[in-house]
Amino acid sequence: MKKTEDLKREVTISPNPAADEVRISGMSRMEVATIVAWTRSGQAISLKEKQNGTVDVSHLKRGLYSLVITCWDGSMISKRISIRR
Repeated sequence: MKKTEDLKREVTISPNPAADEVRISGMSRMEVATIVAWTRSGQAISLKEKQNGTVDVSHLKRGLYSLVITCWDGSMISKRISIRR
């Protein structure tokens, strides 16, 4: 099992900035339990991963978010994303 820091380096989110959806790559060795976008004010917005590794972000308002991926083993990975339209 890889350490969370190693997994964090492997996981990429593109495009960033994004408008409608993002693709999360490098998660083949993880089983994702949840994906949550956190606003700068601390509001949590649940997101769903599609079969092809993409996540719909079209409902998010323009701005910066922390995308937190929680795995079934309890590990967490956080990445910043920017939503622009």
